[in-house]
Amino acid sequence: MMRHKTVFSLAALIAALCASCSSGTSEVPPPAQAPTQVAACLTFVLEDAPPPPNMNTYDLQTIGAVKKAIVAELVAAGFAIVESRDKPFDVMLKLEALPGSRIETNAQIKAKFSIEGTSGPIDSVDAAAPADAPGAIEAVAASLVDGLFRSANLGGYIKQLRRPGSTGLARTSLRNMAPTCEGFVVPATSASASAPVPTASAVATQEPAPPPVPALLAGSPQPDSFAIVFGVEQYKSGASAPGAKSDAEKMAQVVTRTLGVPDAHVKTAFDTKADRLAIDLNVEWLKLNVPKGGRVYFYFAGLGTGGKAPGSAALLPYDGDAKTGAKTIGVTALMQQLSETKAADSFLIVDASFGGGGGRSVPSGEGPLFSVKNPLAIVRTVYLGAASSAEGARVSADGGVYTKYLIEGLARGHADANADGRVTLLELSQWVTPRVARAGKAENKPQNPSLIVGPAVLPVEKLAIAAGLETP
Repeated sequence: MMRHKTVFSLAALIAALCASCSSGTSEVPPPAQAPTQVAACLTFVLEDAPPPPNMNTYDLQTIGAVKKAIVAELVAAGFAIVESRDKPFDVMLKLEALPGSRIETNAQIKAKFSIEGTSGPIDSVDAAAPADAPGAIEAVAASLVDGLFRSANLGGYIKQLRRPGSTGLARTSLRNMAPTCEGFVVPATSASASAPVPTASAVATQEPAPPPVPALLAGSPQPDSFAIVFGVEQYKSGASAPGAKSDAEKMAQVVTRTLGVPDAHVKTAFDTKADRLAIDLNVEWLKLNVPKGGRVYFYFAGLGTGGKAPGSAALLPYDGDAKTGAKTIGVTALMQQLSETKAADSFLIVDASFGGGGGRSVPSGEGPLFSVKNPLAIVRTVYLGAASSAEGARVSADGGVYTKYLIEGLARGHADANADGRVTLLELSQWVTPRVARAGKAENKPQNPSLIVGPAVLPVEKLAIAAGLETP
């Protein structure tokens, strides 16, 4: 953490001020002592600023996670924390935390300390980090606490506390023992001043808990909808698509809870069971069972191939052979079959790519392709693809990047730009596309999701994929 650097002039200042607190002598510790050891004589009361209006559950959970991480950082740095003003304290910290916007491309998690003493404001410290960056919450907490060490105004205030005539630091009245340079928390109601809870030695060995994963939002039932979910991670040929099975399992939950498809209308197949025969049989099942005016969702996560030049997008079932094209199925051909059901609209969602250069794609016998023709627009069908042309479909530790943002947009409600409880095709595309593209750009691997809408489909701004979501 940044606070362990020993170049701060404030470190030496606090060391001198806190010498008698920590040892009972007038000897000044050398400036090389870690700031976490000299800061322990300070006691903060931590208060929350009122949250902004129109916060949803996810926003409030994120704010709570930010506060939890900040408390862990403060205690690990050696500060004492009290949670109410009826306990002795030296300085008041008013915490204001803001979650990243659900619709801004460059959203950031932000936090601010307003530092106040008995006579009024002392200083303020700000910190921010990209909302979709790994460890964003922990980074904000560490930066905010580090800012306390850098505050010259806070250093001057601490000096006043140690001058003759001052009541001194609050720590001496918080413990019925000689004060030590450890951080601890005194809760507002449950713990007494003589029984502080976890010290820095305990907290510092624990990583701040990650923010809770919000539950999938429940959407309105779609009793006439049907879904097929395929995930192929391990192939008969020995090839693999890491994360594909997990992606499909997550989407199976999304289609029932968020998209409202009845359990009896959902068919899933993974790895060995997701072969070409299974695709053909399930498409026939759709043709026999989907009622007129119904809806179809077909999700596939796995490998794709482009075949021979000039390249034509095809999916690779478990037993498909990219080199010969045997048992592969063309994306356009699959959409054509879906259009032959009685559904008013069908969605083919694919987290795969077709160029053969990696990223959930395998080459044909001719090797990787420089370009692949996009699927054709088919009547009453919508194609949502992870990548365009010969681009690769990236995979992170969480699985397919495209699937990750689809789920966040739909099942977390982030794509609901106007907060009306509906996610339209336009809203979903406008939320997912820039995030996937930005993630690819960061690794110098272009990835631009594909959206192809066929004739006889409602306008994208009116076509709701999910409705009745429990969002503000």
